[in-house]
Amino acid sequence: MGGGVEGMLLLEAYDRFLGELQEHCQRLRELGLRQIKELPRVVLVSKGASVEQIAYLHDVRGVRCFAENRLGELQKKQEALAELDLEWAYIGALQSKKIRHIGALCSEVQSLSSLHQWPLLERAVESPARKCRVKLRVFLQVNVSGQERREGLNSEETLSFVEQYAQRPSSSHVLDLCGLMALPSLQDSQRCDAEDGEQIWRQRPQSYVRLEELHRACSQYMNLELSVGMSLDWKVAVAAGATTLRVGRRVFCAQQQFSQLSGHKKGSC
Repeated sequence: MGGGVEGMLLLEAYDRFLGELQEHCQRLRELGLRQIKELPRVVLVSKGASVEQIAYLHDVRGVRCFAENRLGELQKKQEALAELDLEWAYIGALQSKKIRHIGALCSEVQSLSSLHQWPLLERAVESPARKCRVKLRVFLQVNVSGQERREGLNSEETLSFVEQYAQRPSSSHVLDLCGLMALPSLQDSQRCDAEDGEQIWRQRPQSYVRLEELHRACSQYMNLELSVGMSLDWKVAVAAGATTLRVGRRVFCAQQQFSQLSGHKKGSC
């Protein structure tokens, strides 16, 4: 895509989000609610986005990290954009039969929801077929919602694994355990529409409070990132200590809607 209206809308949406993020972090600092030393890392969820959009953000704004939740889409986009210096994160459910492919393609997996998946990922990154040569960064997907049906490790499993990992020599680590990831319930995400920083802090759902407590407990063993917060709930996620945000619709939707109105479908929001 060129620098026409579509490109302008895409850049405006990206810049607007970064501006809102910076303002929100500053407000939380001023209120004494969160001492944020640096802005959370933003991983752009490119589900539904075109390779042209991804390349444009890379070329014009230097964006490098994108995330996909489907292996097929990840494979197609990585192949089409192989000449660009991009990092790919996988955020979808990990299926045992697909782990070897995901481990071979990605520099980051944010959705390890069961401990039996850890050795499968270790074998995947040791395969000669692995294209990404950096150590695979892995986030443990945790379930702090109180709903047993949801995927993810419970707090006890998470804390025990983090302690065991931290006690082993770093030279023995095939995978880089770098953070915790959570998917708040849709109900909790939809409750996060307050604008004022203090109101967001006081009204944050209990699932975010439990996540913050678990992250703090893990910090006694090692420093971990906290990946929580998407287009609906990113403000309360930052208030709860998020260091990584997974954002897609806030950036891609405006340009995609323009494309659809113009008769050029580029994906869906």
